[in-house]
Amino acid sequence: MLTFKDLPDAVRDRLGDVVVKDCFHIEGAGVTGYHFKLANGWTVSVQFGPMTHSSNELHLEALLTSLSDPGSVAFPDWSAEATTAEIAAITPSGSMYEFPDGSTEVGWQDVDEVMAFIEEIADQPGKNQP
Repeated sequence: MLTFKDLPDAVRDRLGDVVVKDCFHIEGAGVTGYHFKLANGWTVSVQFGPMTHSSNELHLEALLTSLSDPGSVAFPDWSAEATTAEIAAITPSGSMYEFPDGSTEVGWQDVDEVMAFIEEIADQPGKNQP
């Protein structure tokens, strides 16, 4: 079963030439999402940390404690705990992708829905494509 922790490897396996950047809300607080830079120049954002439209949305206590007392909190493995994530995409020109409802982000997507979205964006025209 694919998890968010496994998502970077799964994307690389399916799409090949992908640059993955880990995202952090606070340095040292653990990975809270990924940016996938695809071969077509698009970037897909997958976020699953506190304050995102994800299953970890309300896990604020550890994050807030870390602001007042850095180093005092053992952060969870957000990617292992997440069951849903928030997704968005950025075009090669830097504008936000719009979903059919006009929004620029969609929350509470399970890992299979996220993978399908990444594959859909990978098929979009991009750099050096008509």
